Amino acid sequence: MLRRLLFLSAIFPLFVPACAAARELCLIVPLSGGQAPFGESIRRGTIFAQEKLASCESSEPLCSLKGTILTIEDSAGEPARAISAAQRLLRSRKCDAFIVFGSPASLAVAGILNREKKLTIAMGSTDKIQEGKPFVFRSMASSRDITEPLVEECRRLGIKTVVSVSSIHDGMLANRDAFESQRGTPYARELEVNPSESDFRAIAAQANALKPDGIFMTLMPPQSSLFAKQVRALGYRGSLFSTNQVESFDELRAAGSAFDGLWYSREGGEDTQRFFDEMKARFPDGNVSLAYLGFDAANILTLALSAPDHVAAIESLANYRGALGTISTVPNHSFRSERILMEVRKGGFQLREQAKALQSGAWNPGKTSTNSQ
Repeated sequence: MLRRLLFLSAIFPLFVPACAAARELCLIVPLSGGQAPFGESIRRGTIFAQEKLASCESSEPLCSLKGTILTIEDSAGEPARAISAAQRLLRSRKCDAFIVFGSPASLAVAGILNREKKLTIAMGSTDKIQEGKPFVFRSMASSRDITEPLVEECRRLGIKTVVSVSSIHDGMLANRDAFESQRGTPYARELEVNPSESDFRAIAAQANALKPDGIFMTLMPPQSSLFAKQVRALGYRGSLFSTNQVESFDELRAAGSAFDGLWYSREGGEDTQRFFDEMKARFPDGNVSLAYLGFDAANILTLALSAPDHVAAIESLANYRGALGTISTVPNHSFRSERILMEVRKGGFQLREQAKALQSGAWNPGKTSTNSQ
């Protein structure tokens, strides 16, 4: 399975050299603060990609690209820390290419890295990250793409009234606004909180008082679990739904039964579920929620760096079968990938259709991949 995910010679068949010098990938990801679980899972994804390449047999076409060096700096999810990390890496390291996580951090450093002509894959949800920057590509689904399945599911379920609860954060607010724009119906109420807020009693009371059919949470970790516990404690029994920032085992543990039945959208397909199985075998503590982003970014950058024109190599990416499923570059320097609906059920993250079967007792989890704790 992962051999198919890793070896992309069909995409860049003329670019693989007979011998290649070691390349250095530099990561700027949160390893402390509230987003640390995401940063750690991305770090693990890049390590896993490096290990897969290192273990490949000499007959494989990309084995000549062994020896990629990973250098990692902690952004703590803060733009100022991300800028300091980028400047430090540019001064002290080779850094052939960069991977950056988070919309605020990516917005802060994308211009700096582009001016230095550093090939960059930035993980964020707004096109402002890569606009006008020829060396920068944006990973992660756009706010419109990631919320489209939620709009469709709300229509299928007959959800009419929706309250939004959002962190005051570029990516979270963009997701909130994209959902409303596509749905064409205003929210019953838009509630906002500071990303550092931990007391949700007042916000939960306001949301519950409106008795909406659904509550759309675009909250930064660990806020989703805090809000879910508060609003469920008040007796709210409507739909809770979100996007993939809730796919954190720390959030899952903290929420307990309050997350049961929560559904959310994220990138990926069935290949992603099988990838999770292999990642969890490698990292048994289960913190692999965004590892697919790190894995695919590391592989794509490694291959692009072997090409005569690094930027053109990524621009020509089409139908790459990676951990996220099928990925292609679109003209605005972002990636288009598959999207799926997930659900929390019986202490784990399940594909939504599988989760329904599990609830009814009709599905045999031993025959289908899941990403459960």
